[in-house]
Amino acid sequence: SITSSFFDKRGYFAHGCARAWSWLILATTGVDVTVEGLDRIAAGALSIGNTSSGTITFSADINRSASTHINLTAGLGNHIALSTFSLDAGAAGDVSLTTSGTGAITVGDNTGNDILADDVSLTAGSAGIGSSTNFLRLNLTSGTLATSTSGNGNQFLANTGSAIDIAANDLAAGTGTIRWNLGTLNESASGEVSDTSHFQIDTGATFALGTLNDTVATLIVNGGSATSSTGILTSTATI
Repeated sequence: SITSSFFDKRGYFAHGCARAWSWLILATTGVDVTVEGLDRIAAGALSIGNTSSGTITFSADINRSASTHINLTAGLGNHIALSTFSLDAGAAGDVSLTTSGTGAITVGDNTGNDILADDVSLTAGSAGIGSSTNFLRLNLTSGTLATSTSGNGNQFLANTGSAIDIAANDLAAGTGTIRWNLGTLNESASGEVSDTSHFQIDTGATFALGTLNDTVATLIVNGGSATSSTGILTSTATI
């Protein structure tokens, strides 16, 4: 980096070297990163973490004053932990949370909103999304929801706002269970829930097919409802 100062007067190259070296140190030592002050950064998009990063843990609410596309990525086997805090990307801001391996996306309570955004994409490892006591609570402006868990990780989701549309072919938990706990989830094209995943609809929750068709491994109606006009929801096992 000293040599670069002769041809890079602004120091961009040296800064890039330092940043890459820092990421390598964090990756090899397994150090977790805490990020604060995001509300003071004016940007149309924020990307934090990569496939070598440690666990990302929230220590305060993130409320964007202007709509922002936010991408958070934890490394293999690490988690994204919202704790008892929320992520508000703004009415037109999109959110993408990604973990892998045995990683999870977790929340620390079952009240209020965990994510407020337009489009939301959630990708987790075998430890899944949310839990049976603390559901990941979503409030989407008018966008779509995509979820995927590897290793048959279970998903525990709730909708605290207006009806949410599923993104194309994008609700999948392998042979795990997708549990919809609150609010309305709309099918926007046939076959959007994985055929191999179990699907549970709790009290206060609605899965609305309209005129569309879908197939799930097992349909569990736990006080909720699946509605349609002419659409058909097929369970390949016990209803």
